[in-house]
Amino acid sequence: GKARMEWTWVGVAVACGVAIVVYGVLRVAVGKSGSRSGEGTAPLRPLSDFDRIVVVGTTCSGKSTTATRIGSKVAGMKVVELDAIYWAPGNWQPATPEDFERNTREAIAPPAALPSTPQPLPPHRWVAAGNYRQVRGMLWGGAQLVLWLDPGFWTNFRRLLSRTAHRCWTKEPLWPAVTVTTTDSTTTTTTTPGNVEDWKTALKLWSDESLIHWFFKTYWRHKEQIPESVAQYPHLHLIRITDPRQLDLWLNPVQPTCSAPTAE
Repeated sequence: GKARMEWTWVGVAVACGVAIVVYGVLRVAVGKSGSRSGEGTAPLRPLSDFDRIVVVGTTCSGKSTTATRIGSKVAGMKVVELDAIYWAPGNWQPATPEDFERNTREAIAPPAALPSTPQPLPPHRWVAAGNYRQVRGMLWGGAQLVLWLDPGFWTNFRRLLSRTAHRCWTKEPLWPAVTVTTTDSTTTTTTTPGNVEDWKTALKLWSDESLIHWFFKTYWRHKEQIPESVAQYPHLHLIRITDPRQLDLWLNPVQPTCSAPTAE
């Protein structure tokens, strides 16, 4: 009956999980998750050299958190989280391609100059977090730096499991929408609940709906495609971060205890 079906579904999820982990172990064992050969060791250009940055990496590599940290370090740096633009609040409904491109373009557009705006105009600064290929040309074409977060396989996988468990357990709302409507006499604020992760979706390890499945599907692909894609934009500078301490050192260069990250 119903109980038997539920146990069957759990058994399928567990079997898929075991298969995925074994596959990951084998990939690591043969060196697929290692560093690319020919990696440079030149000193990094400082964060202050860049006004427009794209942060990329596999699921749970720390893209949004890093973009927020950069935004707090640089005056006037607007933080753009592409997931918040792509996913409509409430029920994991993706934006239409037209809406996604339009809203991304608006998010990175320079503010309109007003008569009171000081001259010369301040630098146009933004940092965008996300891998969406659909808006890559728009973002990468206008960016100066691609910051590639590439932690080790097990570090990344551990973060994914921890974050997924936390969000499923706490029902943390993701990207709620707040709409403010103003009329002649009143102002109305409407909040649309954010998206919520759940165990059932997380454990659909055979489906792209599961972030665990998506992680294994894209982890090694990103290692190959990110440097290849950056090479198509000769104006871009690439920094690859493979350790959280490297990122801390780059964001806080006064710290003397870590080895410098690599520049590519």
